[in-house]
Amino acid sequence: MKIIEKILAVLAITSLVLNFMAISGISILVILSLSALSMFYLYFGFAFFNQIDLKSVFNNAKNETPIASHYKLKAIVTGVIFSFSIIAIFFKTMLWPISQVQIFVALLLLSAWGLYYMYTYYQTKEIFYNFTLKRWLIIFPILLIFSSLSKTNLFEIKYRNYPSLVEAFKQVNEHPEDEALKKNLEAAWLKYEESKTAKTNEANSAE
Repeated sequence: MKIIEKILAVLAITSLVLNFMAISGISILVILSLSALSMFYLYFGFAFFNQIDLKSVFNNAKNETPIASHYKLKAIVTGVIFSFSIIAIFFKTMLWPISQVQIFVALLLLSAWGLYYMYTYYQTKEIFYNFTLKRWLIIFPILLIFSSLSKTNLFEIKYRNYPSLVEAFKQVNEHPEDEALKKNLEAAWLKYEESKTAKTNEANSAE
């Protein structure tokens, strides 16, 4: 299952990077890759973090070494926390509502769980905790970076080459009830779409 995790993780990270390059249609890849990685941890976390192979999961095969119930529980909880954290990153990337709340909750959960795992690993040196902490050390910093960026910051990064669109977005974000500013944003967005279409047509004609 490590191979599946690596493929999904590479797709997720790649889609995030491409998303902030404002590549047309990349949102679909962001949705699919992050959702798939989140579901992987949610539904297969109990097996993955106990290093049970996929074949054994679907064939209901017995493990040669029985897994203690507390490891199963910890693996399930870890899967849920990782899954929620990825969904929080997903919502923040798409600039969707309540994303900041999700990021905050995910940070609290990951911080508490990570500290507990670090302490337990220090005491026991068991592979189970080491295996999970390696993933924690990747997800937590990414989550921390997203928590430090506001919706406006993310929009500025993604559309840095379109200052008029960024400025219109900032104004609406600061004055959400102003209908005139909303119309300005719609106009700026329309110009952005037109410029993207023109660039695409130029590229096609050059070929």
